[in-house]
Amino acid sequence: METSFAQLLHIIWLNLPPSPELYHSKPDTVLLAWHVGACNVAQNEDHLWEYSTMGKTHCINLNLIQ
Repeated sequence: METSFAQLLHIIWLNLPPSPELYHSKPDTVLLAWHVGACNVAQNEDHLWEYSTMGKTHCINLNLIQ
């Protein structure tokens, strides 16, 4: 498990049909966080998180976020 800070710019909702070719027997929904801008942060001497700059953007499967 890892703590991360980011700016969420877009969410993509995909309704996937069954696909026997991919061994996927029932419909499914996938949510993707698209264009997530990572925040560059560090903990100060009081153990509080401080934001410095924005990092690269990337895509995240929202099912993996807790």
